[in-house]
Amino acid sequence: MNPVTIIRFDATTFSADESLVQLLHAKAICNELSPLNIHNAVFMNTLYKGGDSSDNSGQLHSHLTNTLLQLFSMAQTIARPKAFYYIAGHHNAISLPVNVAHTFPVYPFIATVGLQFDTWLKEFAIISQQYCAHIIGMWLLHRCVQKLACTIGLGDSFCILYPGSLEALPVTYNHMLYSLFANEAQRTGITLNDECMFSPLHTVAGFMLPHTDTGNNNCTACTLQQCQFRNILT
Repeated sequence: MNPVTIIRFDATTFSADESLVQLLHAKAICNELSPLNIHNAVFMNTLYKGGDSSDNSGQLHSHLTNTLLQLFSMAQTIARPKAFYYIAGHHNAISLPVNVAHTFPVYPFIATVGLQFDTWLKEFAIISQQYCAHIIGMWLLHRCVQKLACTIGLGDSFCILYPGSLEALPVTYNHMLYSLFANEAQRTGITLNDECMFSPLHTVAGFMLPHTDTGNNNCTACTLQQCQFRNILT
Protein backbone atom coordinates (compact mmCIF):
# COMPACT_ATOMS: atom_id res chain seq x y z
CA MET A 1 0.00 0.00 0.00
CA ASN A 2 1.17 3.52 -0.76
CA PRO A 3 2.27 5.71 2.16
CA VAL A 4 -0.50 7.54 3.96
CA THR A 5 -0.36 11.32 3.70
CA ILE A 6 -1.55 13.39 6.67
CA ILE A 7 -2.74 16.96 6.08
CA ARG A 8 -3.61 19.47 8.80
CA PHE A 9 -5.74 22.48 7.93
CA ASP A 10 -6.06 25.86 9.60
CA ALA A 11 -9.78 26.38 10.18
CA THR A 12 -9.32 30.14 10.50
CA THR A 13 -8.64 30.24 6.75
CA PHE A 14 -12.17 28.97 6.05
CA SER A 15 -13.98 32.30 5.79
CA ALA A 16 -17.74 32.53 6.18
CA ASP A 17 -19.34 32.68 2.76
CA GLU A 18 -22.70 32.32 1.07
CA SER A 19 -22.65 28.53 1.40
CA LEU A 20 -22.55 28.78 5.21
CA VAL A 21 -25.41 31.27 5.27
CA GLN A 22 -27.49 29.12 2.96
CA LEU A 23 -26.82 26.02 5.05
CA LEU A 24 -27.77 27.76 8.29
CA HIS A 25 -30.90 29.13 6.67
CA ALA A 26 -31.93 25.72 5.35
CA LYS A 27 -31.44 24.14 8.77
CA ALA A 28 -33.17 27.05 10.52
CA ILE A 29 -36.47 26.34 8.77
CA CYS A 30 -36.45 22.56 9.22
CA ASN A 31 -38.38 20.82 11.98
CA GLU A 32 -35.50 19.36 13.97
CA LEU A 33 -35.94 22.16 16.50
CA SER A 34 -38.35 25.07 16.76
CA PRO A 35 -37.87 26.86 13.41
CA LEU A 36 -38.69 30.29 14.85
CA ASN A 37 -36.24 29.95 17.75
CA ILE A 38 -33.46 28.69 15.51
CA HIS A 39 -34.10 31.39 12.93
CA ASN A 40 -33.99 34.12 15.57
CA ALA A 41 -30.78 32.67 16.98
CA VAL A 42 -29.08 32.75 13.59
CA PHE A 43 -30.49 35.58 11.51
CA MET A 44 -31.25 39.24 11.95
CA ASN A 45 -34.86 40.43 12.08
CA THR A 46 -35.02 40.70 8.31
CA LEU A 47 -35.64 37.32 6.69
CA TYR A 48 -32.64 36.03 4.80
CA LYS A 49 -33.60 35.35 1.19
CA GLY A 50 -30.27 34.16 -0.14
CA GLY A 51 -28.07 35.71 -2.77
CA ASP A 52 -25.33 34.93 -5.19
CA SER A 53 -21.87 33.74 -4.27
CA SER A 54 -20.42 37.19 -4.90
CA ASP A 55 -21.72 38.44 -1.53
CA ASN A 56 -18.83 39.80 0.51
CA SER A 57 -18.30 39.25 4.23
CA GLY A 58 -19.91 42.58 5.11
CA GLN A 59 -23.10 41.60 3.34
CA LEU A 60 -23.05 38.17 4.94
CA HIS A 61 -22.54 39.65 8.37
CA SER A 62 -25.60 41.84 7.87
CA HIS A 63 -27.70 38.65 7.76
CA LEU A 64 -26.28 36.92 10.84
CA THR A 65 -26.62 37.78 14.51
CA ASN A 66 -23.56 38.81 16.50
CA THR A 67 -24.02 35.67 18.59
CA LEU A 68 -23.75 33.48 15.51
CA LEU A 69 -20.70 35.34 14.23
CA GLN A 70 -18.99 34.92 17.60
CA LEU A 71 -19.91 31.23 17.54
CA PHE A 72 -18.36 30.85 14.10
CA SER A 73 -15.19 32.63 15.23
CA MET A 74 -14.89 30.32 18.24
CA ALA A 75 -15.48 27.26 16.09
CA GLN A 76 -12.66 28.27 13.76
CA THR A 77 -10.29 28.57 16.70
CA ILE A 78 -11.27 25.28 18.34
CA ALA A 79 -11.51 23.06 15.25
CA ARG A 80 -8.44 21.04 14.28
CA PRO A 81 -9.30 19.81 10.77
CA LYS A 82 -7.17 16.95 9.56
CA ALA A 83 -7.33 14.48 6.71
CA PHE A 84 -5.59 11.21 5.83
CA TYR A 85 -5.42 9.89 2.29
CA TYR A 86 -3.35 7.82 -0.05
CA ILE A 87 -3.28 7.24 -3.80
CA ALA A 88 -4.72 3.90 -4.89
CA GLY A 89 -3.82 2.56 -8.31
CA HIS A 90 -4.66 -0.67 -10.11
CA HIS A 91 -2.07 -2.51 -8.03
CA ASN A 92 -3.72 -1.63 -4.71
CA ALA A 93 -6.23 -3.83 -2.91
CA ILE A 94 -9.08 -1.29 -3.17
CA SER A 95 -12.25 -3.16 -4.04
CA LEU A 96 -14.92 -0.70 -5.09
CA PRO A 97 -18.13 -2.42 -6.25
CA VAL A 98 -17.92 -3.81 -9.76
CA ASN A 99 -21.05 -1.88 -10.79
CA VAL A 100 -19.49 1.45 -9.81
CA ALA A 101 -17.50 2.48 -12.86
CA HIS A 102 -14.40 4.47 -12.03
CA THR A 103 -10.97 5.28 -13.28
CA PHE A 104 -7.71 5.23 -11.33
CA PRO A 105 -6.26 6.80 -9.34
CA VAL A 106 -8.71 6.63 -6.46
CA TYR A 107 -8.08 8.54 -3.23
CA PRO A 108 -9.44 6.82 -0.09
CA PHE A 109 -9.59 9.33 2.75
CA ILE A 110 -10.80 10.15 6.24
CA ALA A 111 -11.36 13.76 7.31
CA THR A 112 -12.24 15.10 10.75
CA VAL A 113 -12.79 18.43 12.50
CA GLY A 114 -11.23 16.97 15.64
CA LEU A 115 -11.97 15.77 19.16
CA GLN A 116 -11.74 19.27 20.63
CA PHE A 117 -14.73 20.35 18.57
CA ASP A 118 -16.91 17.56 19.99
CA THR A 119 -15.91 18.48 23.54
CA TRP A 120 -16.72 22.13 22.84
CA LEU A 121 -20.20 21.24 21.55
CA LYS A 122 -21.10 19.52 24.80
CA GLU A 123 -20.36 22.67 26.79
CA PHE A 124 -23.40 24.56 25.45
CA ALA A 125 -26.35 24.82 27.82
CA ILE A 126 -28.53 26.50 25.18
CA ILE A 127 -29.68 23.89 22.69
CA SER A 128 -30.06 26.33 19.80
CA GLN A 129 -26.42 27.40 20.14
CA GLN A 130 -25.26 23.79 20.28
CA TYR A 131 -27.34 23.09 17.18
CA CYS A 132 -25.82 26.01 15.27
CA ALA A 133 -22.31 25.02 16.37
CA HIS A 134 -23.00 21.51 15.06
CA ILE A 135 -24.05 22.91 11.67
CA ILE A 136 -20.91 25.05 11.57
CA GLY A 137 -18.90 21.88 12.26
CA MET A 138 -20.56 20.18 9.29
CA TRP A 139 -19.66 23.16 7.11
CA LEU A 140 -16.05 23.17 8.33
CA LEU A 141 -15.79 19.46 7.55
CA HIS A 142 -17.10 20.07 4.05
CA ARG A 143 -14.53 22.82 3.53
CA CYS A 144 -11.85 20.43 4.78
CA VAL A 145 -12.84 17.89 2.12
CA GLN A 146 -12.82 20.60 -0.55
CA LYS A 147 -9.38 21.75 0.56
CA LEU A 148 -8.18 18.15 0.48
CA ALA A 149 -9.23 17.89 -3.16
CA CYS A 150 -7.28 21.06 -3.95
CA THR A 151 -4.25 19.79 -2.05
CA ILE A 152 -4.31 16.54 -4.01
CA GLY A 153 -4.52 18.59 -7.20
CA LEU A 154 -8.07 17.76 -8.28
CA GLY A 155 -9.39 21.31 -7.96
CA ASP A 156 -13.13 21.28 -8.70
CA SER A 157 -12.91 18.25 -10.98
CA PHE A 158 -13.74 15.52 -8.51
CA CYS A 159 -16.59 13.65 -6.94
CA ILE A 160 -16.77 11.58 -3.78
CA LEU A 161 -18.31 8.21 -3.05
CA TYR A 162 -19.41 8.09 0.58
CA PRO A 163 -20.27 4.70 2.12
CA GLY A 164 -24.03 4.56 2.40
CA SER A 165 -24.57 6.94 -0.51
CA LEU A 166 -25.76 4.28 -2.92
CA GLU A 167 -26.90 0.69 -2.76
CA ALA A 168 -23.70 -0.66 -4.27
CA LEU A 169 -21.60 1.05 -1.61
CA PRO A 170 -23.14 0.26 1.79
CA VAL A 171 -22.12 2.06 4.96
CA THR A 172 -20.15 -1.03 6.02
CA TYR A 173 -17.41 0.19 3.68
CA ASN A 174 -16.50 2.55 6.53
CA HIS A 175 -14.81 -0.43 8.17
CA MET A 176 -12.57 -0.96 5.16
CA LEU A 177 -11.69 2.73 5.03
CA TYR A 178 -10.99 2.81 8.75
CA SER A 179 -8.69 -0.18 8.47
CA LEU A 180 -6.67 1.60 5.79
CA PHE A 181 -5.91 4.44 8.21
CA ALA A 182 -6.17 2.61 11.53
CA ASN A 183 -2.84 3.80 12.94
CA GLU A 184 -3.36 7.45 11.99
CA ALA A 185 -7.00 7.41 13.07
CA GLN A 186 -6.26 5.90 16.47
CA ARG A 187 -3.52 8.43 17.15
CA THR A 188 -5.99 11.20 16.29
CA GLY A 189 -8.72 9.77 18.52
CA ILE A 190 -11.02 8.62 15.72
CA THR A 191 -13.02 5.48 16.44
CA LEU A 192 -15.63 3.49 14.52
CA ASN A 193 -18.39 1.52 16.22
CA ASP A 194 -20.23 -1.62 15.13
CA GLU A 195 -22.95 0.51 13.52
CA CYS A 196 -20.31 2.08 11.22
CA MET A 197 -20.58 5.47 12.91
CA PHE A 198 -17.48 7.58 13.47
CA SER A 199 -16.44 9.45 16.57
CA PRO A 200 -15.78 12.39 16.72
CA LEU A 201 -19.16 13.24 15.25
CA HIS A 202 -17.74 15.54 12.57
CA THR A 203 -15.73 12.85 10.79
CA VAL A 204 -16.30 11.43 7.34
CA ALA A 205 -14.65 8.84 5.10
CA GLY A 206 -14.95 8.14 1.43
CA PHE A 207 -13.33 7.64 -1.94
CA MET A 208 -12.35 10.76 -3.87
CA LEU A 209 -12.26 10.28 -7.63
CA PRO A 210 -11.14 12.64 -10.39
CA HIS A 211 -13.62 13.52 -13.09
CA THR A 212 -12.72 12.43 -16.60
CA ASP A 213 -14.12 15.66 -17.97
CA THR A 214 -13.10 17.66 -21.01
CA GLY A 215 -13.45 20.99 -19.25
CA ASN A 216 -17.01 21.67 -20.33
CA ASN A 217 -19.41 19.64 -18.22
CA ASN A 218 -18.06 17.44 -15.43
CA CYS A 219 -21.26 15.45 -14.92
CA THR A 220 -21.87 14.53 -18.55
CA ALA A 221 -18.28 13.38 -18.94
CA CYS A 222 -17.99 11.50 -15.63
CA THR A 223 -17.78 7.70 -15.91
CA LEU A 224 -19.46 6.97 -12.58
CA GLN A 225 -22.62 4.87 -12.78
CA GLN A 226 -25.54 5.33 -10.36
CA CYS A 227 -23.81 8.34 -8.82
CA GLN A 228 -25.97 9.74 -6.06
CA PHE A 229 -23.24 12.28 -5.21
CA ARG A 230 -24.39 12.55 -1.63
CA ASN A 231 -23.15 15.77 -0.12
CA ILE A 232 -22.27 15.47 3.55
CA LEU A 233 -24.05 18.75 4.21
CA THR A 234 -27.44 17.34 3.22
